[in-house]
This record gives sequence, C-alpha cells and structure tokens, in this order.
Amino acid sequence: MLIVGTANFGQSYGIKNNKQLDKTEINTILNYASKSDVTHLDSASQYGKSQSIISDYTNNKFNIITKFASETFLDFQQALGELNSSADNLKPHLIDTVLLHDAENLFSKNADLIYKNLCTLKSKGLIKYIGISVYSPDKLVRILEHYDFDIVQIPINVFDRRIVQNNFLDKIKESGIEVHARSIFLQGLLLMELRDLPSNFHKSKELFIKFDNWCNDHSISRLEACVQFIKKQDFISKIVVGVDSYANLVDIHRAYKLKFSSSFFIPSSISSNDEYLVNPTLWSKT
Repeated sequence: MLIVGTANFGQSYGIKNNKQLDKTEINTILNYASKSDVTHLDSASQYGKSQSIISDYTNNKFNIITKFASETFLDFQQALGELNSSADNLKPHLIDTVLLHDAENLFSKNADLIYKNLCTLKSKGLIKYIGISVYSPDKLVRILEHYDFDIVQIPINVFDRRIVQNNFLDKIKESGIEVHARSIFLQGLLLMELRDLPSNFHKSKELFIKFDNWCNDHSISRLEACVQFIKKQDFISKIVVGVDSYANLVDIHRAYKLKFSSSFFIPSSISSNDEYLVNPTLWSKT
C-alpha cells in the first residue's frame, strides 16, 4: 500500500526536481491519491506549511502519520500541545500515528521519559499508533531491545539494503512491528540521469551505471525497478513515496500496480554500504 509523503507540500525537498508544490498541484495529487487506494499521508510539523495545506483539502478521508522531534516528549504537556496544534492544522483529518523523527534521543538519558510520554498519548486514546523513523538499521535493533513500538519507518531502496543484512530483519520480524519503507528513490537520486548526477556522487558513478545497464537489459524504467524492488520485500506493509508532481504520482502508482514474475530480482551487486551514499543526512559532508 502506498503512502503519499507531503514534504514537498510545504517546502522544497529532495535532490531531484527540488521544489515546493503549489496548491493546485497538491489538490490534483490528493484527488488522484484518494481514488487510488491511498489511505494515509505522511507529514511532519517540520514540513513547513504542509499540514495547513493538507487541511485545506476537504474532500478526503486520509489518515495522517506525523512526526515530532523527540525533545517534544520531554514534557507531556508540551507533547500534548504539539499534537493539538497539528490536529488544529489538520482538521477535519485524523492523526492516526505519531513517529519520533530523531530516534537518536532514545539513546540519551531522557529516553525513558520520551517513550513514556509518547505512550501516554496512545493510552489516552489521542492517537492509535506510535513509532519511530530511523536512518540506521543497527540503531533500530538496539532501540527495539528496550522499547515497544507499533510502526517503524526505515530507509530501503535498490542501493540501500542494510536492513536485510546482518540478521537485522529477523530481529525486526520477531518484534511484530509494522514496517514502512521510506526513501525508496533515495530522495530522487536513483531516478536522475547520469549526466545530472551531482559531483559529490561521482565516486559512486559505476554503481549508477550498473543500475542503468540492468534496467536497460530488462526493459524496465528506473522508477519501476525501484518500486518493484520494494514490493518484493514481503516484510514491508506500506511504502512512503514523495512526489514532485501529479504526473510523478501517476507514474509511481502505475509502477506499483505492475505485475512482475516471481523471479524478478535485482542483484545485490547493485547496492552499497557506503553511508555517505545511502544516508541523505550525511550528503552535506561529502
């Protein structure tokens, strides 16, 4: 199941076609999404005015997944105020899930307090599900050793397969947690033409060429390959996709609906454990 990411609704986001969408385009996107079995939107208070823009769209029944900074949960009243503020912006929409945006703080001395206050929102019936958004599989496994969550958002794509390595996946499955895939296009990097590849990624150019050649050999677009790769991962329940236009969402949805043979497989040689490639938070340091 697809979830539409809304980062571009309130700010410029991504490395490809980095732009903020106008309201007309957003309404067209949401109209199409509502007719295409999309039940959730992924948002965050940090996404500029995206939540108030979503609220202007009144003809939908989307559930909202929103993310808050961990510091918000150092004080329950502050957390409640943040939730109410988002709820006011999103009316009449339902905030279904709250995720911690920066799981790093679950390794701090305040971790137990953060988790307790997040759980209190759920126990009071103010939200249905709680979860975390992570960038590193090893940190996720360490977190799940101490805390119980309903949902986790993880980065996974053709290049970034860390989550299926080193028994991470077995440990996550044991937890019974619902897994949402994020960054399936690596913020658009996997969809870029080789000639447009930013200079800081030229050291990985051979990997991009290998991916390009594989797609050409199998008569499949890069976008279709990225989507189908995720669909082959049976541990993933939902897929968060950022979109930079209505046409982009249509292409993603069509790719999602495609049926490929059970033998569809993108070789592991088209992947990397280089964090400076697969972790966008480190790109500014390359």
